[in-house]
Amino acid sequence: MAGKGTGNDFDTSAVDERKGINSVEVGLRVLEVLSSAGHSLPLKDISRLSGLSGSQSHRYLTNLIRGGLVTQDASTGHYRLGSMALRVGLSALPQIDALKVAEDALDRLVSRITETSMMAIWGERSPVTVRWHRGSTFIFLPVGVGSTFPLLNSATGRVFLGYLPRVVTNSLLEQELEEADLNEETVNMDDVIANVRAQGYSALEGHVLPGYCATCAPVFDSQGEIVAGITIMGMANHPKEIRRASTQTLLDMTRDASRSLGWSEK
Repeated sequence: MAGKGTGNDFDTSAVDERKGINSVEVGLRVLEVLSSAGHSLPLKDISRLSGLSGSQSHRYLTNLIRGGLVTQDASTGHYRLGSMALRVGLSALPQIDALKVAEDALDRLVSRITETSMMAIWGERSPVTVRWHRGSTFIFLPVGVGSTFPLLNSATGRVFLGYLPRVVTNSLLEQELEEADLNEETVNMDDVIANVRAQGYSALEGHVLPGYCATCAPVFDSQGEIVAGITIMGMANHPKEIRRASTQTLLDMTRDASRSLGWSEK
């Protein structure tokens, strides 16, 4: 006899929906592992990096292969992203405004630190400031939107020097060296560039303005090319622990922005 539902009734559709969502999330995790690797991977590595068992990984990979998102090398058995993943990624690139992403990173940065912060892009011959936020700790700086920076004697300039092709920066660099009565051997440009790339940022004290320090980190696009530099500026006598914390926040924000543009840290 048909009757009213009891307390033991169970909504199986809700369970199915949750399972479906979980399956998508796990599948995306597998794709992220392959994307971050930058090369094909064996099943055991995919399992380890995704936190799945071998059988689970194999099941998800089989379904992803059917959808064209993953392909398997016939000779090695290793897995890599498939043609559909490439098409999806390429179709998304034109929809991303790189400078808007960098600006959003700047906005997030200034909400978390007290220092004055700015964003610069490469102009005709030098880095030029396009966004500026004064920090909650007031300091007077005679720079703002439209200000340009030297390559050698500014943290912002050194970041662009470190990541732009030398053919772009050579003429300006030669001019700066000539005006300072220096040469590349004296300055050792290879060391300057290597230091920026090793740290992932540039920090200078008192070069542009005595008594002030600046730290700049790059934002990269999907091809690893610098699209902007975000810089924090403050007094050189600020406590070192505050400066270290601000630098780490800067790196977190710029790396997140770069990853959202398709950059992959190798």
